[in-house]
Amino acid sequence: SLSTRVKYREDASAEVAAFGALRLLSPTTKRVLRKRMDIDKLAYEALVLHNALVTATLSVTGPAAQMLDRIVPCVRDFGLSLHSSSERLFEALNEDKDVPPPKDDVKVAAQMCLRTFLDAKDGLIEHCMAGSEQAADIISSGGFRVYYLVYTLSVFAESWAGVESRLFSDQPPMEMVT
Repeated sequence: SLSTRVKYREDASAEVAAFGALRLLSPTTKRVLRKRMDIDKLAYEALVLHNALVTATLSVTGPAAQMLDRIVPCVRDFGLSLHSSSERLFEALNEDKDVPPPKDDVKVAAQMCLRTFLDAKDGLIEHCMAGSEQAADIISSGGFRVYYLVYTLSVFAESWAGVESRLFSDQPPMEMVT
């Protein structure tokens, strides 16, 4: 947890200084310790994303809920991509052999969510240009929370990919083709 990491930060720094000089730390451990600020930022962004998910789920109603329903499958796919990415990262950190570069599937899944949202938004704009009041209905029923959810998901995916890449010995991610 974040509180445990903060609590033991000074001890970890002392251990790195002592054991690092004696070459008792594995390269993986050193990478994790060097990237701890990025990991802390990622934990914060995970909390923001969680809050956006909960808020959108609890407060989006009516026409905005229809927009949210369109991105739910993409959010589910994003969660599955994140899970498989975390498993690969766990394996890479616990093996002392060379590992292939990380896959870019988390960012691809986030881009799919963004694309689905933008398609829904474009449809909404077309309705507005035709004189529809649908935009006002979506905004008043929590549509901005759907936008915020997609935004926080994109920010989190970018940070996740960065941390993952740095922990994989700074290997650039392999791009996925969808």
